Amino acid sequence: MEIYIGGCLISVFVVIPRFIWKCFKLLSTESINYAKVNRYLDFNKKEFVDSDKENDSIFENIVGELFVAGFAILLSWATILFTIIIFFSKKDKRIRSQQVEKELSKLKTNKVSKHEVEMLLTKVTSIEDNERNERIKQSKLNDPNRIYKEEDGYIWDIQIYPNEFKYDRTFSSTDYLDCTTEYYEYKIDNDGSIKSRLLRNHSRRDTIDTPNFVEDGVVLEQNIIEDCNKSEFCLIDSEEEITSYKKLVEWQSMDNIELKYLLLSKHPHLIKESEVRRLARQEYEDLKLSVIKYLNFFYESRDENKIEIYDTEYGIAIKAINKKMEEFQKILSKFEESQMIKFEDVRHYKSKMYILSKFLDIDNFHPTFNFDKDE
Repeated sequence: MEIYIGGCLISVFVVIPRFIWKCFKLLSTESINYAKVNRYLDFNKKEFVDSDKENDSIFENIVGELFVAGFAILLSWATILFTIIIFFSKKDKRIRSQQVEKELSKLKTNKVSKHEVEMLLTKVTSIEDNERNERIKQSKLNDPNRIYKEEDGYIWDIQIYPNEFKYDRTFSSTDYLDCTTEYYEYKIDNDGSIKSRLLRNHSRRDTIDTPNFVEDGVVLEQNIIEDCNKSEFCLIDSEEEITSYKKLVEWQSMDNIELKYLLLSKHPHLIKESEVRRLARQEYEDLKLSVIKYLNFFYESRDENKIEIYDTEYGIAIKAINKKMEEFQKILSKFEESQMIKFEDVRHYKSKMYILSKFLDIDNFHPTFNFDKDE
């Protein structure tokens, strides 16, 4: 910083005054006056005229000084601009250092316990950790090959590798004490559908690594059995967990819409951009029609079937009144068979609509339906 400021001062207070003094000295000598200047430049014709060697030398000196001074001015302004940028980039760090020094000075002038010192150091470390985590978060959000979200104290992080036809999905707490990462490979069919399968997984509970349940696309059953027997985090039977992992290592259709269209957009050599947009538009319109059909069905049959309809943050919710839900489920199944749609596809339609509208760069769909209207 001091070097840049010194360069500015030298440029402003040394080079430029030297140029002014030199020009004044040259112009005040007896060898040049206003009449002779007219001999050097023909201002009407905008061209130089002949002169003697002495005056040519004087004019060359002036031009040289002009060049040096101009370069010095440009250099000084560039140095000043660069100094300002550095100053503001280090402003926050300087402020933090001043705060730390202020706290430490208090500790020197006052008798404090070792615990208070440790608390101060912990506070400083926490501030630095938060700033580092914020920088990492911003870099992930700006990564075109990444889907990063934070919701309800948890992090969803998907990193894709288009050249390898692979991606990894991480689910963790915001403090990263509990973390699970799954590594997948995927393939794109001719119709634009995507299928994926699990290759490997890795988990960490309370900063302690656990044995992998899948390696090279093979379920390690013994690891699952041992983990379920000794871990309090195992909420289902080991056989059920083995069955679920065996399904994951088989090729299955991708149900994550956001990930699906991100992957499709990364392979223009396999599927054209226009075809990807057509698929997204078709899915958008099908979902919109399904939502309208379900809303009309629920409203028309709500008195007969004793159900209530709720507009939730994510989509639609229903509740049976004075009637077993199993009975209404049979009625719902018949409706789904006749319309060839599934309620699970529209239950959380709002998030799907938002993702598709954002991908297509169109206005999001909002059904004009009054959930409180009466017959």
